[in-house]
Amino acid sequence: GFGHSTKELLPPHSRPRFLKIVDSLDMTATFRLRKKELQKSGYERTNEAETIYVLSLNDDCYRDLDDQTLQSIRDQTLRL
Repeated sequence: GFGHSTKELLPPHSRPRFLKIVDSLDMTATFRLRKKELQKSGYERTNEAETIYVLSLNDDCYRDLDDQTLQSIRDQTLRL
């Protein structure tokens, strides 16, 4: 899958820890990506239509970011 591909093709520090799937991206009038808004939202869901995946280092797979995993990240008990 995608997780195994990133492990083979990218060095560990370059592998994305989170993937956020959205319907569309906010653009400026000159068709540039509004990166600041993306950075501010981080791995938090801003609406229910977004899907967020987190990289599981145990098996190099991306898994759905559920409430339990999100709480483990906040508590700093999950190794990223």
